[in-house]
Amino acid sequence: MPEYVLGHHLKGEGKRLALMSELLDPMHRRHIEELDIVKPGARTLEVGCGNGSISAWLARRVSPDGKAVAVDLDLSLIDVRAPNLELRQDDIVAAPVDRRSFDLVTARAVLHHVANVEAAIGNLVASLRPDGAILLIEPDFLPVSVAKPPCTAARGTADQIYLGKKWQRVRESNPCTSLERAVS
Repeated sequence: MPEYVLGHHLKGEGKRLALMSELLDPMHRRHIEELDIVKPGARTLEVGCGNGSISAWLARRVSPDGKAVAVDLDLSLIDVRAPNLELRQDDIVAAPVDRRSFDLVTARAVLHHVANVEAAIGNLVASLRPDGAILLIEPDFLPVSVAKPPCTAARGTADQIYLGKKWQRVRESNPCTSLERAVS
């Protein structure tokens, strides 16, 4: 398993994750709610779950019959538990998580840490059910600004993703190339 740059063993890492949750969870939850896909009985996947705050929120939203799966390279700082919350130590670059089985796949501030972004995105998309939604939130380091892009999420299957107002074909083996063409 690869090593995370900001390892959970570092002094203050728990505080950093708690601060990120406090600052970014409201925006993350708002974007998820805009998708209108997380309902009781749904299956959700959060990759790079950090302290598990979004995964715990998702578990409450899909209750009582749904399931929220939280994946991270290191689960040691997750301090939340719920009956329908499943914690998994895994690497999204290595393989999809339960191929074609999630209504929502989300990750926040994860892709800029992985060595192979194309593989990670391909595996995230491959984890989606048909008509599922994927929400990937990444920091924009330069220029330093806060803006809501016109398209905050993509919907679709492993071979097509909805970006903004039109469907784009995506090759699962190289989704980044297709996504760049679609967005530019």
